[in-house]
Amino acid sequence: MAKSTAPFLSLSASGQFAKTLVAATWKGIPYMRKYVIPANPRTDAQRAHRAVWSAAVAAYKNFLTDPDVRTAWRLAAAHIGATMTGFNAAAQALVGVLKKDAKGSFATAAAEATGTCTFTLKNMDDEATGDETGEFEIWRGASASKLSLAESKAITAGEIAHTHEVIADSVYFIQIRKGGFARSGIHSFISATA
Repeated sequence: MAKSTAPFLSLSASGQFAKTLVAATWKGIPYMRKYVIPANPRTDAQRAHRAVWSAAVAAYKNFLTDPDVRTAWRLAAAHIGATMTGFNAAAQALVGVLKKDAKGSFATAAAEATGTCTFTLKNMDDEATGDETGEFEIWRGASASKLSLAESKAITAGEIAHTHEVIADSVYFIQIRKGGFARSGIHSFISATA
């Protein structure tokens, strides 16, 4: 049943009227539209898309749980250019990858040691040690919004290590990508010295 706080649409009304009309507000402007029975397509393509989304959400909830990894995805979301959360940024990347490869590898941890940043990667279908073949791009920069391609490397024993110049106490940002999709959020580190 629709709610109305004054004469019809003069102040506000919302909800459906006898499955014929729907009252709502858009950007503060009240409006009416015809009631339409919501569609729920069950085509093979729609089922496949829903399965990929389910796998992406499960991968985020089960495998991308490290607090630093979640923080890195929030930082990545802040630099995508659209208003989104870290979950949204990770899900966008996961869906893009999992459509093509259900065993796609993503960073589940990252650590900085003197001159080396090491990412641990896991497969997103079962959290097995990351073993996706091919070169991953390592993007690095002095700010999260200005990353540039530093090098490309393959996964070795579930890890990708990036060696860099050590500038004492300098902050740098790093992200792994492959096939046009981020495989990690944007991690920030302070260069450690021995």
